[in-house]
Amino acid sequence: MHMKHKLIRSPIIIVFASIILTHVSCEQAKDAINEDIQILRSCGSETIYFAHAPVFEPFWDKKVNGQSTSFLLAPFGATAAALDKVGIWNQTKQFNYLILGAKDFRSPRALGPVKSDMLCIIGLSASLPKNLNSVFSASPAQFLGEHPVWKWQIQIDESGNPWTFFIMQPNSQKLYVSTSLELLKEGVSQQRRDLGTVKSPEWQFVDLNRPIWAIRHYNHSTTERVAAGLEFGGYRVGTDAVGLTISFDPQENSIIVRYLSLGNDAGLLSFWAKKDRLAYRMIDTGVWETTFKINTDEASVERQFRLIGMLGFGVYL
Repeated sequence: MHMKHKLIRSPIIIVFASIILTHVSCEQAKDAINEDIQILRSCGSETIYFAHAPVFEPFWDKKVNGQSTSFLLAPFGATAAALDKVGIWNQTKQFNYLILGAKDFRSPRALGPVKSDMLCIIGLSASLPKNLNSVFSASPAQFLGEHPVWKWQIQIDESGNPWTFFIMQPNSQKLYVSTSLELLKEGVSQQRRDLGTVKSPEWQFVDLNRPIWAIRHYNHSTTERVAAGLEFGGYRVGTDAVGLTISFDPQENSIIVRYLSLGNDAGLLSFWAKKDRLAYRMIDTGVWETTFKINTDEASVERQFRLIGMLGFGVYL
């Protein structure tokens, strides 16, 4: 068994591919998003992945500007499948944005997506038509302060071991969904904590005003290097690699990828660019950039899946 980044039409991937974006000004939720970034940083997230104002349609052929962006939202696939099982995913018209923090990437030990400890914060533009008390027939698994926490399971991969999810609503504007109760608790405890302005260097090279963006800060101490995207197509990411950023430009239907390193070469980005015949350039000391168009042809889909794998969201086939 090995990890590839191919399209597989499983129920989970169908959920991935049902996503399209409608761009809404990030200014409307800027303060809330900044708070969420602080929370996910303080929880030790290795990857933070953001999508603004998604609208979800149950068709494969929905597109934005004539092109599909479904594959770029694959990191939200497990969360989408879990929320769909309990009837919350059909309330996405009330979703303003999703921001996901993930860490401790690991193999599913079977066919399926890479596992990780994830906390997804969903910003709401309006109250949910059905509150969580009416969604779940069972009593809450526990309470965090005055807020009930519900727990449920869903089969995501082929291991036979279901994934466990937890959900709570800390206020009328947010939903917290996590694969780890401890991470959920940590996220709640980090609310309103001021981390100041000190950030890892990747934050200087990502456009937070884009409808999709992501930050990856490498954890070189992991033993799950393939799952974490640190071994890629025979290439082993060196310890001088700092991280990656991506930004989606909907006007150009393109993805801007930036790779940061303490070394003197483009490392992983150079290897990937040669593999996919992409041009790249140095834009700052230790920072290299490549851009590619989002299309529905096989080459573009392959690039998107490889990119998602580099961020820690690959699929074992």
